[in-house]
Amino acid sequence: MDYAFDFAGAVFKVFGVIGILVLLTAGCSFLLFRFLGSRWLESKFSERLEAYKHAQNKELERVKYEMNSLFDRSSKIRQYEYETLPETWRQLVEAFYHARDLTSGLRQYVDISRISDDRLKSLLERQNFQPHEVEDVISSHNKLDVYRRITDAKHFGIANDKVYEFRIRLKKYGIFINKPLEQKLEALDDLINTAMIEMEMGLQGIGSGSKHEKALELRQKGGALMTEVKEEIHKHLWSVEMR
Repeated sequence: MDYAFDFAGAVFKVFGVIGILVLLTAGCSFLLFRFLGSRWLESKFSERLEAYKHAQNKELERVKYEMNSLFDRSSKIRQYEYETLPETWRQLVEAFYHARDLTSGLRQYVDISRISDDRLKSLLERQNFQPHEVEDVISSHNKLDVYRRITDAKHFGIANDKVYEFRIRLKKYGIFINKPLEQKLEALDDLINTAMIEMEMGLQGIGSGSKHEKALELRQKGGALMTEVKEEIHKHLWSVEMR
């Protein structure tokens, strides 16, 4: 019996020591794994955090670049508009008032019926009549009618040049003008041109130019539109300047 207890004690001692060794080995392995695993996780986390920060910085730079580009484009458009509006207004005023006065039917002429040919020739030359036009007036049996016809044609040419200059400018630079204002400018351009066409047809003896329907429409609607355009341009120029 004592032998059996001794044998069991010996076995326990052997396997007890092995068990303790196994436990110690397992504990050390766990601690080592935990230490190394923690370092690996920290390393991976740092890598991903840096990659995320880099991606965020790139996105912020992209957004910043797009915002700066948009701001630059907006600034340039406002600058073009600021530079375009004053000259557009100047050309509109010249076109409108030349056309309105020409088509009003209230034109006044010098009474040449009682002027001698020498004085008449001098007068016509001062008014930039060409030599053949001077001859046409002087040699005519109805000098006043010929004088009026040539004078109207000259004034029409001057007014038509002003109207053409404004129309071309509006087509070239209208893209830099805000849409509501551009539409009002186009409406004025249409009123001016239809009145001028009516006037031209009257000068050529075509149609019913004597009714002056389009000329009347230009005076009635055009005047109100001119006031609206003037106020909008003035307001817009000051708002652009204050930005």
